[in-house]
Amino acid sequence: MTYGLDSCQDLDRVEVAYSRSAVTVTVFAVPNQNACRGLRFVRTVDVPLREALAGRDVLDGARAR
Repeated sequence: MTYGLDSCQDLDRVEVAYSRSAVTVTVFAVPNQNACRGLRFVRTVDVPLREALAGRDVLDGARAR
């Protein structure tokens, strides 16, 4: 998956939640020692799934928070 973080953040973890109609993926970030400059960096990470998508939508967990 592709996600964006500010220069003052590092990836902490990715959580996946499964329901009958969707798979929700949430990215969690933690502060690092860099100054926040408002720069957003696009990164990618492999997210292994325990279950097949089987036609379910993939949702952004950050939108629900």
